[in-house]
This record gives sequence, structure tokens and C-alpha cells, in this order.
Amino acid sequence: MPGSSALQKGTPACSVKRSQNQVDLFRPPVQPLTRYSSIGASFPLRKANHMTPRQLRRAAERKAQKEARRAANQFASIPSAETEQIENSGTEPGTEHPTISPAQLAANRANAQLSTGPTTATGKAISSLNAVKTALTGRTVLLPSDDAAEYERHIRAYAKELQPLGQRECDLAQSIADIAWRLKRIPGLIMAIFARGRIEFADSFQQHDASLRPGLIEIETSLAYEKQLRNLQLQEGRLARRREKETAELRRLQQERSQREAEDLDTLSKVYLLAKRENKPFDPAQYGSEFSVHDVECYIEGRRAAQSARQTRQQQPEQAKTHHEFEGHSRERAALSRTAESVI
Repeated sequence: MPGSSALQKGTPACSVKRSQNQVDLFRPPVQPLTRYSSIGASFPLRKANHMTPRQLRRAAERKAQKEARRAANQFASIPSAETEQIENSGTEPGTEHPTISPAQLAANRANAQLSTGPTTATGKAISSLNAVKTALTGRTVLLPSDDAAEYERHIRAYAKELQPLGQRECDLAQSIADIAWRLKRIPGLIMAIFARGRIEFADSFQQHDASLRPGLIEIETSLAYEKQLRNLQLQEGRLARRREKETAELRRLQQERSQREAEDLDTLSKVYLLAKRENKPFDPAQYGSEFSVHDVECYIEGRRAAQSARQTRQQQPEQAKTHHEFEGHSRERAALSRTAESVI
């Protein structure tokens, strides 16, 4: 059309095609993202709840701690009379609780005194054994079924054999004897487990041959009580290693003690001989020693006897050599005389 073409020719480009600014006037205003939405300032924009189970658990723990602190603060602000009433009633603060009469409160306190457990030393000793099963660990060594007299004889026999001196050696000897007592209990416990298994599985394996049933019952017992048997084996190995370690330590302490005693006696013997030569009194206590004069004299006599025995052993080979040489000369003289006689 001519008019339209003229309009297109005569109309400037800015009137046909809007500029970028004019286009923005026709668009709805875009509000920037802020912390609050455009609907109202009371609804903040939050992220989606993608909390892990651990975060949820920690949040619940923090909430519980906060409530506990709030309850503690509220309970601390209650007067003392009301606090005592709450403690006696056993209810939480802020909740309704029934009032308790003085008679009921006195009865509750009297009943509480009846359930305090054993009070005598005998009762406490008995109650302390409630959790004891095998007595292979812990402070308890004797079971109620053990023979106390036999245990005392066992301790005395070890003390006689090991001959400890001093607190440390006595403790080691006592520990070694207790370990030996516990080790003797383990075979009995193992036999008791298999005896129980034979009773428990007595009616089993009826379809098998009679000669095979005892072995099958033992196998079944081993499988059923595998944990108990393995525990006994572990305890036996642990006790055996501990006994070896403590026995080696006891021997080391006794060797060191013997060496110190020998050195002390050697020094005291020299002082004793010097004092005796000078006609002076001698008292080992003046030198901080626990040995007596009789001990020092016995040590000197023993040392002299050892020296004489050593000299005797050294002289015996020389005497045997001399006697052998004398016999050799005698045989030579006898041979010469026989030769001379034959010549004549």
C-alpha cells in the first residue's frame, strides 16, 4: 500500500521499534532476591530441609539440653519448701503433684532404710561375689566351693619353695601361688562343661550307632559351648604367661639380693677380722647392716672352707701326676733289673 509504504518510509525507526528502555517500561518490575519474600516480610526464604540423620540427632540433643537447662533454672527459682516437697513427691517442677502428708513421708523414709543393701562386713563380702563365675580374673581367688584349708597349704608350700624376703618378693610369691591355684581350676571347668553337654545332649543322635554317640555328643558340646571353651583357653594362656613373667622377676630380685648380701658380708668380714686383730668391739648394726656377728663368723668359716676345698682340688692333680711319675720310675727300675738278671 502506498500509505503504508510512505508511513514506513517517513516514520523514524525509533517510533516503530521501541528502544530497550521503552521495552523495560512494559515489563513487570523484577525485584531482586533478598532474605525476605515479596509477599511479606514475615516469611523468610529458607532452603529446603535436607538435613542428614546426624544433623537431626544433634539438633534433637541440643533441644533436649536447652529444655533441661530451662527446667533446672525453673527448679532453682522455686523456694526451698516447695523444692523439698517436689523432691519428696518425685515429680518434675511445673507439673501438678499430690501433696504428701507427714505420716506418709515418714513411712516412705522408713521403708527406704529397709532396702539399703547389706550393712555388715559379712553381708557385703557375700554380695561382692554375686558377679563372680570362674574367679579366673579379678581380686577373688577362692570360690565358695573351694577348700580354704587346702588353699592355705598351697600357699605355704609355695612360700617354702620360693623363700621370698621383702614386700616385693612376698607379693610376687603370693601372685604366683594364686595363678597356680587358678590354673588348676581350668581343667575342672572344662570337664564340667563336657559333663553338662553329655547330660544336655543325652537323647540326641539316637539314630546313629551306639559306639559313635559319645564322640558326636562331645562334638556337639564343643560347638554349643565354643565361646566358653575358647575363653578358658585364652585365660589359661594369659595366666601361664603371667606366671612365667612373675617367676622370672622373682628370680631376678633374689639374685640381686644375694649379690648385695654377699657384698655386705664380704665387707663386714674384713671389718670383723680387722677389729679382732686390734682387739676392738665389732657391731654390724653400727654399719647399718641387719646381719649379726654370728652371720659374719659363719660367712668367714664358709669362705675358708671353700678356699681349702679349692686348694685340695688343685693339689689332687699334682699328687696324681707325682704318683704316676713314681710308678713309671718303679716300672723302669723293675725292667732294668729283669734285664740285668737275664744277662747274668
